[in-house]
Formats: sequence, structure tokens, C-alpha cells
Amino acid sequence: MMFLTVIVLVVPACYFVCRFLHSLKIDGYTEKYIFITGCDTGFGRELAIHLDSLGFNVFAGCLTKDGAQSLSAAASSRLTTVPLDITKPESVQEALRLTQQRLPKEKGIWALVNNAGVLGNLSPLELCTRDDFTKVLTINLLGPTETIRAFLPLVRKSKGRIVNITSAFGRFAGFGAPYCASKFGLEGLTDVLRREVYHQGIKVSIIEPGGFPTSIGKTMNDEIIDARDRASPEVKKQYELYLKQFTSLTATATPTSSSLRPVIDAYTHAIVSRYPHTRYVVGTDARFVFIPLSYLPDWMSDLVLRLMAKFIS
Repeated sequence: MMFLTVIVLVVPACYFVCRFLHSLKIDGYTEKYIFITGCDTGFGRELAIHLDSLGFNVFAGCLTKDGAQSLSAAASSRLTTVPLDITKPESVQEALRLTQQRLPKEKGIWALVNNAGVLGNLSPLELCTRDDFTKVLTINLLGPTETIRAFLPLVRKSKGRIVNITSAFGRFAGFGAPYCASKFGLEGLTDVLRREVYHQGIKVSIIEPGGFPTSIGKTMNDEIIDARDRASPEVKKQYELYLKQFTSLTATATPTSSSLRPVIDAYTHAIVSRYPHTRYVVGTDARFVFIPLSYLPDWMSDLVLRLMAKFIS
């Protein structure tokens, strides 16, 4: 009885203490500098504009001139666009050099946000080429690794934080071997990094979104069709049912949110909270479907996926 009484009293107390600590925010936004990758469209663009509106000094890494110009037009003069192709180490080093030039003396980066990413070819593994894997792993895993290695000294100077976006498919491998491999890899890398830099005063967080309406998936079905057309008749026959079920799924599936705001809010909390979460699961599908599936025995989660595919098709 005594044990139950302690549990009833202690657990709620711990919960409310944690909520209170996570609600505490840093101050001095206008004195802090943020570097974000992948700001041409989607989450990166919206986050850059939002942080700029809060008063932060934002360095926004953009792959294209059009993306940079569009972002500059939507933000204040505090925001600086930086040309950046995270697949090229020399581009990352040039972005670092430009950032250091514009930083006030003795200032570091408060937050490095690795937002850039691609979906890639979601065809069955046998239909994917080596280039399919190389492209996705280079952008989703090696790119963030390169920016972390380059910008870590600046983050250390501010005792700031690093925020990486992965996916619910970084915890539960649903489909798309190149994509899941890259996101599982980034999850592991981020966990290792968090433990390595903890005593340096650096906090590290992961954003794990489900499905949201960004440009990342616009060419998804085109890549699947191309992969199918490249395959031999024998291989096509093996995956005929799978591809039918998958295309039915993508044709009927809609993002669980029509707004990018939940992801932007998660990013923002990871940047402004004094005690940020290590993981932010964002989206109804991520929170109530994919992450719970990751805790089930393999045979059970496999069965659920098969039943879902059968029902949809």
C-alpha cells in the first residue's frame, strides 16, 4: 500500500516538474545566430521565416538562387542566405567561411539545424540502383555529418544545440530501403553525438515527423514507375502485387496535417527551450501509428502492415 501511495504521488509530481522545465525558454533571441540547411522550400523555408520573425539572426542555407531570392524577399534584413549544397564538402566549407565572416567577433552559432533531405526511390530494394542509395544516403546522412563536423566548433562556442530531422521511418521501417536506411543511420549518429557532446554544454535533438505536405514527395510515383520500367519482366512479375498496393496507398494517402506548423513548433521548441527534448515525434500518423508499431514484436508489426496494404488495395 505504501509503495502504491508513493507511486501515485511521485509519478504525477515528476511529470509536472518535467513539463515545467521544458517550458522554460532562453532569452536574448536577437543576440543569437542560427544556421539552417535546406531552406529553399518546405520546413526549412518556414522555419527560417519564423525564427527571423522571433528576432533570431538566421543563416539560411539554400541550394538554388531562386530559393534564396524568394526567402530573402519574405524575411527581414537579419536573415542571410548562404549558398549550400550539402552533398559537396567544399560547399559546406565555403558556407562555414561565409558564416564566420558575418558572425560578430567571439560569437558562435546558437543552433545548427540539419533540415535538408530527400525521399528518393521508394521502390522495392531489388528495383533500386546503387545510385538510388548513394543519392539518398549522401543527402540524408553524409550531408548532415559534414555540416556537423564543420560547424561544431561554432556551436561549442555558444554552448548551443544541434537539431537533426529524421522521420518516423527512422524508428519504424515501413517502405523505401534507401530512405529508411538513411534515416535509421541519422538517428544512430544523432544519439552518439548527443552523448559525445553532452559535457561540452551542447544539447542535441531529433525531429521525427510523419507525413506533411512538403515538396519532398512530389516525384515519388515517377521514380517508382521509372524503376519498374527498368526492371526485367521476371522481376516486374515478382513485385506486381506490391507495386499495386503501394501505388494505391500513395494515391489515397493524404498528409495527416495540412499545415507545416506542428513541425515548425517542434523545431522552435528544440531551439528556444532551456531543456529541449531529445526527440520530437510530430504528426498523428507518427505518434499513433508508426512509432507504436516500432514497439511491437516484428511478426506483429509485419502483420499489421500486410493487413493495411490488403485493406487499401
